[in-house]
Amino acid sequence: MKAQVKDSLSRSTVEWQSKVTVPRTVLVAFSRQLSTMLGAGIPLVRGLECLSRQEEAPNFGLVVQEVVKKVSAGSSLSESIRAFPRVFSPLYAAMLRVGEASGNLAEALDRLGGWLERDDATYRKVKQALTYPLLVLAAGIAMTMGLFTFVVPRFLEIIVQMGGPLPLPTQIVLGFSNLAGNPGFWVLLIMVIANLYHAFGRVWKTQDGRLRVYQVVLRVPVAGNILRCASLSRFSSAGEMALSNGVGILECCELAGQASSSPLIIADMSSLRESIRAGETLTEHMTSRPEIYGVMMVSMVAAGEETARVDKALRSCSRYYDEEVNHLIEAFGSIIEPVLIVGMGILVAFILMSVFLPMYSIISAL
Repeated sequence: MKAQVKDSLSRSTVEWQSKVTVPRTVLVAFSRQLSTMLGAGIPLVRGLECLSRQEEAPNFGLVVQEVVKKVSAGSSLSESIRAFPRVFSPLYAAMLRVGEASGNLAEALDRLGGWLERDDATYRKVKQALTYPLLVLAAGIAMTMGLFTFVVPRFLEIIVQMGGPLPLPTQIVLGFSNLAGNPGFWVLLIMVIANLYHAFGRVWKTQDGRLRVYQVVLRVPVAGNILRCASLSRFSSAGEMALSNGVGILECCELAGQASSSPLIIADMSSLRESIRAGETLTEHMTSRPEIYGVMMVSMVAAGEETARVDKALRSCSRYYDEEVNHLIEAFGSIIEPVLIVGMGILVAFILMSVFLPMYSIISAL
């Protein structure tokens, strides 16, 4: 009985550790603060204990408390944080492992803090660029459905009662209005959305499904370029940090691929490692995958391999793609705003036309 209880508690602990998440800003602050403490000569366990008293992020405080227990029991910091894969990425753990091996754990934490800040800034920019049009579109749809449900039907009811032929725009609006006022339509719509969401979730859980969805998104004008440049920026930044800290090229490729969050790059990492084992250079492999890495990255990596400074080349790539993301986001905003405004204007004009055309015909007949 005791063994069963112990096993149950162990399973629940593992399940909790695998699901907990924290904001990126919290992890940035943790990395910076722990680096400062270690640089000031404070022992690792005491520094972790101080940082475990998190009031703003209590979940992260619990995570650090578990890490303290593991470190106190003799595990290294890099080994201890692997129990929380959704908080500390494999790249984070690898950087700490290299820092521990070289005796520069404080420096590794400081570099991780800087990388996380840059990565979070890129993530927020992309999220903001893609979220804004979706919110405006959702607001427009909600306003339109409100008009069709509560406002337009009253005008159309008066027009129908007055008699006379109804123009095509009025018939279309009347049909949508009748649908919006039918409860069965809403039930059917909710069921369709729920099924589509469930189907998308099942597809996204598979590697092949994520790859297909990502390839479709990349074909979207401007938005696809933003995602592609952001992924290459994260890939370059993570690769530069790993190489400059002494991580081997094979492990560096794997970690940088995971950090990119691009299903295309992640799927190519096994092929990239095999190419390197077979004696190929990064440039040779990337040249054969222009749809993934692009001409600019191939050129910079080739220059870096010629000078034996691939890490500096990747740093230049990261800066270039960061700037490209900023330009694309500005272009995306300048394009999407007038498109949305024109679209909403056309919709409002169509609704007004459907109401005033029959009224004008009736008044003219009188």
